[in-house]
Amino acid sequence: DRLDVDTTRGERLTIHFNITFPRIACDILTLDAVDVSGEQQVAIDHNIIKTRIDENGNQVVSLGEAKLGEDEASVEKAKAALATPGKDYCGSCYGAEQSPGDCCNTCEEVRAAYQRNGWAFYPNESVEQCFREILQRRMRGNIIEGCNIDGRLQVNRLAGNFHLSPGRSFQPLHAASGASQTSELDVTHTIHTMA
Repeated sequence: DRLDVDTTRGERLTIHFNITFPRIACDILTLDAVDVSGEQQVAIDHNIIKTRIDENGNQVVSLGEAKLGEDEASVEKAKAALATPGKDYCGSCYGAEQSPGDCCNTCEEVRAAYQRNGWAFYPNESVEQCFREILQRRMRGNIIEGCNIDGRLQVNRLAGNFHLSPGRSFQPLHAASGASQTSELDVTHTIHTMA
């Protein structure tokens, strides 16, 4: 009998994975990791690629792939996104206003303002109006879209785990939006590779 002891210190372990979530959209899926030493990696976005897929598992035709966690949203942002803006709401046009005081209250209005200026527009969660509309549609189940996540992450060579979850930074989406929506989440997934 023989016992080998790993005496290396400070080295990291690379975890490669490819996982498909057919009913969770890429824009609400987050990757976090934690180990027994207490090190947390929140909203990991390096070396991770998310690809939107339709209900048949085909890549959604879009501007392409986006990095996971491009713009980390807080739980407060998710709560605000799910709330209906008041009647006095005047959303930002993110610099694309034609005159001071112009409002862009929907994602489409932001897109139109960008088009008027000849700018490229990439709707993502950094645009409040787009984030709100996407999150509201997801919660109502109006969009059947999934996500394939492919990449690698580096972790300490200690006991620990990583989480792929709807929501942000160890905060599941239902914690941000009210427990009544928890029954709408389908976390079915297929692990294609884990090494």
